[in-house]
Amino acid sequence: MKRKLTESSSNVFEIENLSHGLKNGEVKSKPKRVPVVPSHLPKLHCLCGAFGVVRSGKSNALVNLIQAYHDCGGLNMLFCISPTYDSNTSLQTLPFEKEGIFTDSHNSIQALEKIIEIIQKRNNDYKEEKIYKKAYKAWLKDKATMEEFAIVNRQHFRPPLKIKWPQPGIFIDDMTHTELMANTINNKLSHLSLHHRHLDGVGVSIFQAFQTFKSGMPRVVRANLGLIMLFPTCNMREIEEIYAEVSNNITFETFKRLLFEATKGSHDFLLINKLADDPRKQFGINFDRVFIIDPVEERRKLLKIED
Repeated sequence: MKRKLTESSSNVFEIENLSHGLKNGEVKSKPKRVPVVPSHLPKLHCLCGAFGVVRSGKSNALVNLIQAYHDCGGLNMLFCISPTYDSNTSLQTLPFEKEGIFTDSHNSIQALEKIIEIIQKRNNDYKEEKIYKKAYKAWLKDKATMEEFAIVNRQHFRPPLKIKWPQPGIFIDDMTHTELMANTINNKLSHLSLHHRHLDGVGVSIFQAFQTFKSGMPRVVRANLGLIMLFPTCNMREIEEIYAEVSNNITFETFKRLLFEATKGSHDFLLINKLADDPRKQFGINFDRVFIIDPVEERRKLLKIED
């Protein structure tokens, strides 16, 4: 079967379906376990960056988002790396882990390593308790194998503990120009950003606040951001740099209009959700409004394709 695609009066293309052609369908596989969140919130695990000048509201917006995830159960382990934690009252409202707050900017790498260690320890406790719970139930029903009986016997037949599946989140603020943001190949944060969804089989979400886009964080971290919050700016060079890195499905003119429209109100921001299920709804205003944009039509305008 053939059909014609006309680009202009002088160029005509034909498209022919191949007999028994291989269709690029979805690969059927067992879905990876991820935190469950309401449909109005972006999916986890996420790598989120908020960019804005001082007092633009970026930290406040991140606190609201993290709190919403915690309230719905999407995040149940919270950590903070920020030298300004003690003076940031909004940040202090979040229920961080007892040993999960790190304020020394000179030991940021060690802080991140300690956080990973705590997550791995909690996950190991969860997995061990899951095994014990299964053995305990079998013992109660008098159906325990010798191995299962040995497991509960070593624990003196205690009732199972309630240990939740770890769903961690890390907030990072005011860490520009520290070793944590070094643009090196072995940077600990860069490595974690590349594999954050797979950390120890549970994954981790990372939320970061910066005053500038390009000079604030390592490029590999920026390239892997799934959730981007852009606050008002009149720096055209920065707007062009942001567009070049984050907007691959709309024209520059559309991007500028979205940024202007989204940031009209005080402390408002343009939200870019690269992981949105509907590609037409990747851009929004704050967390409560969304733009409806046809990416196919945007590419048509970008490439100057005529009907």
